[in-house]
Amino acid sequence: MKRLLLLMLLFGMVVTLSPGYVMAYSGPSYYVMGTMNGVKYLTGGMGLSERTHMQEMAKNYNVKLVFAGPGRAYLANVQVDIKNSNGINLIQRGSNGPWFFAELPAGQYTIIVSHNGNTQTRKLVVGKTLREDIFHFKA
Repeated sequence: MKRLLLLMLLFGMVVTLSPGYVMAYSGPSYYVMGTMNGVKYLTGGMGLSERTHMQEMAKNYNVKLVFAGPGRAYLANVQVDIKNSNGINLIQRGSNGPWFFAELPAGQYTIIVSHNGNTQTRKLVVGKTLREDIFHFKA
């Protein structure tokens, strides 16, 4: 009986400490939280578990940008520039995944996103509630 219990415990430790098991269970996280020019941001969303986690964290943000390519596949490595109504860059960085959240004061902003030489520009009016915009790139 003790031998069986010891074997089960040993097997459990081997499976738990196995690199393949750990990667399959937890998966790496690539999201990044930060502040630039007084604006909080959150970017990432590589994989369903990361997007689920980010969605829980995103309750304090009022802007969500989503990046998609052909066939509506998610895109990462999109350059994001957010300018206020005076043309001052508040955010200027690449995305770590297909989602980019920002906490902006109420007002009007210019959003410029670029991927593989393709650039899109939009005006965005921000209030207290979440504003979501989806950017589609052809290639």
